[in-house]
Amino acid sequence: MHVAAAALVLVAGLAPFAAQAAESSALYDTHCALCHQRGGAGAPGQFPRLAGRIATIAADARGRAYLVSVVRNGLSGSISVDGTTLTGLMPPLPQLEAQEVATILNYLASLPPAPKHKPQRFSAAEVTTVSQQLLPPQQLPAERQSLVNAGVIP
Repeated sequence: MHVAAAALVLVAGLAPFAAQAAESSALYDTHCALCHQRGGAGAPGQFPRLAGRIATIAADARGRAYLVSVVRNGLSGSISVDGTTLTGLMPPLPQLEAQEVATILNYLASLPPAPKHKPQRFSAAEVTTVSQQLLPPQQLPAERQSLVNAGVIP
């Protein structure tokens, strides 16, 4: 195969991945970036950084359920992130389809820096199953602290 033709085949083969990445980023930008900023950078002192954190949390089964619960139910109160105490409110996002939640969480898990162990991708089926057993909003702060104590949440 000619080099130019091989390059075209390679680029064409990557097109679905590029489209998926763009969709993931667009969903995140629409529903999350206002607070957590583009690329999950966070706003120091106001909103926690998600980049480099979600993949670590998603490597643990309880962490995965916690992430889905936070997206679905929101979270309020004080949390400590990167040595800073933040007090605020993340609104619930129950309007998102299961596939949209999975897509956003997969996008966040892909942001650098990468953890030692790459987590399994979220699926719509997993989000649906977890959504049927969500932790009540009032239990999320205690579950978060338990996950911090266990080293699941950095």
